[in-house]
Amino acid sequence: RSGDPVAENEAAILAIAIYFGDTRFERFVGDVRFKDGSGRRSSAGKIRLDGRYDFVQHFTISMGLTITGGDLAANIIGELKEAKDSQKSSGFSFTDIGADRAGVQFAKRATENRSSARQVQDILAGATAEQVFFPRFSDLPEGMSEAAFRRRYGDVTSREYKRVIAEIDRRISRTKIFQ
Repeated sequence: RSGDPVAENEAAILAIAIYFGDTRFERFVGDVRFKDGSGRRSSAGKIRLDGRYDFVQHFTISMGLTITGGDLAANIIGELKEAKDSQKSSGFSFTDIGADRAGVQFAKRATENRSSARQVQDILAGATAEQVFFPRFSDLPEGMSEAAFRRRYGDVTSREYKRVIAEIDRRISRTKIFQ
């Protein structure tokens, strides 16, 4: 409404985060539930990134967290969630971290300044594939128990862990949105 591309993108990102990710983002924008009282439509589960709905959730929630709490907080929350998942059957997944970090970087780029905000709008307006903003992560290690993660990576300060994160960030930086 304002004609400010940064404000437009922030509003769109929060709407997407509510619709596909988590209705708790409504706290920042007010009540936007649908006529049936739900926060999401049943068709939301049909949307995929790299063939997976969980990537949609990771990506959109991380976008919303970046807008509402900043990129550092969003990245930390993503890592903490994976650490918690390592204690469950789903396990620690670099694939999920990739989707999280892509959401963080997307939100930053879309709201960085007027120029980058307009550039994101222009790219998305002509996009025909998700690869313009979301790289492939499905080949990264996933489903690791806490013990398996510790054997292979030690902790999040290890050189091997940081190498995988750097690869994730490299893939993100090569998408059209960041060119």
